[in-house]
Amino acid sequence: MKILMCNKYHFVLGGTERYLFDLMQGLRDDQHEVIVFAARHPKNRPSVYADYFVESDDYARPQKKDMIRIDKALRFVYSRRAQRSLGKLLADHRPDIAHIHNIYHHLTPSVLTALRKHHIPMVMTVHDYKLICPNYSLFTEGRVCERCKQGRYYEAVLHRCVKDSRVSSALAACEMTVHRVLRSYERAIDVFIAPSKFVMQKLIDFGLSARKIVHLPLAIDLTRYVPAYEPGAYVLYAGTLYPKKGVHVLLEAARRLPELEFKIAGEGPMRTELERLIARNHLTNVQLVGYLDEDELKEAFAGALCVVVPSVWYEVACLTIYEAFASGKCVVASAIGAIPEIVRDGENGFLCEPGNARELADKIAFLVAHREKNIAMSRRAYEGIQTVRPAAHYQSMMELYNTCIIKTRYR
Repeated sequence: MKILMCNKYHFVLGGTERYLFDLMQGLRDDQHEVIVFAARHPKNRPSVYADYFVESDDYARPQKKDMIRIDKALRFVYSRRAQRSLGKLLADHRPDIAHIHNIYHHLTPSVLTALRKHHIPMVMTVHDYKLICPNYSLFTEGRVCERCKQGRYYEAVLHRCVKDSRVSSALAACEMTVHRVLRSYERAIDVFIAPSKFVMQKLIDFGLSARKIVHLPLAIDLTRYVPAYEPGAYVLYAGTLYPKKGVHVLLEAARRLPELEFKIAGEGPMRTELERLIARNHLTNVQLVGYLDEDELKEAFAGALCVVVPSVWYEVACLTIYEAFASGKCVVASAIGAIPEIVRDGENGFLCEPGNARELADKIAFLVAHREKNIAMSRRAYEGIQTVRPAAHYQSMMELYNTCIIKTRYR
C-alpha cells in the first residue's frame, strides 16, 4: 500500500512528530511505501520527496508592529503553493490513502482540495484542538477556555488568544470562520482519529459528527525502554515549557519540598520566566536541564523518583506518561483532559487537582516516604503499558486505511 503522510514539519518538534516518525517506521517495516509531504525547513530530516515540499512562511516569528502582510495572511488561510506542490506529488506517485496530521497555516486545507481532486481517501489524527479552537489549545489567560464554541471565534480577538495579539487573533479567527463555513475538514476527511475519549467528546461537543470520529489511543515502541523500578533521587518533568503545562505549579511544589531535587527537561517560551521564578524564590533544588535527546531522556527517566505532569489544560494524549510508564516510573499528574484515561489514581500513579501545588507536593512527598508503594505502582505502570503495543495500533490503523479505501472505490 502507498500511504501519504502529510504534516507541516518533517523533524521532531514535539509529540506529534515523535508519533508520526514511529508510525512511518512501523509501516515501512511492514513493507508499505510511505510518501511524505511537508513544508520546507532547515531542520527537516532527509527525504526523497523533499523536492515536492512547499516553501512556507514562518508564522511563529513575531511580526513587526503587530502587522501581517496581506499576501502572507491569505496563505495562512489557504496556500495555493501547497496545493500545487502536493498536486505534483500526487500525479507522480499516486498514493492509495492520505494520513493527515498537522497541516494548519503552513500547508492549510488547500492540501485537502488537491487530495479530493485526485480522489484520495483521507484520515486525520487529531493531535490538538485546532479544529475547534483558534489557538490550538482551548486554553487562554491562564485557564481552560471554551468561549469559541458554536463558532464564536470573535472571542479569540476579544481575549487576544493568539500570541497576545489582536491582529494574529483576528487572522486566526477569520481562518477558523472560513473553514467552518466551507466545512473544509468535514467534507474532505473520511475519518478523524481521536487519541483519547476526552478529545473525541470535545470534538462532538463542538459540532463535529460523531459518525466521522474513531477513538484510537497512541502507542510507543516499548522495546526502546528498560524499566527501572527503583526510585531515583529526583522528580522529573519532561515536556515543553508553556504556561498550559503547569510548570509554574511544579515550582511551587518544589518550594514546599526543599529537601528534594527537581529536574525540568525541555525548552519553550517560559524558560526565561521560570529562570526568574527559580532565582526569586531561591529554588536551589530545581534544575532546568534544557532539551534532552532520546538517549538522554531515557537516562533521565531511569534515574527519576517519579515523573510529574502538572498540566492545567486539556491534555490530548500525553506521550510523556506513556514514556514514564515504559521506563518503569509512576506518574503524579493533573486530573484533566485525557490524563485520567491513562493514570489511575493510587494504582499506577496519583492524580491531583489541576493547579493545586499543595496537593502535588503532598503526593510527591508520599512517594518519597513510601518507597515500596512507589515501586509497586511503578511495576503496575509498566505492566499496564505493555498492552499499548505498536503492533496492535498499526493493525487498527491498517484496518482503518483499508475501510476508507474500499468506501472511496464504491462512492
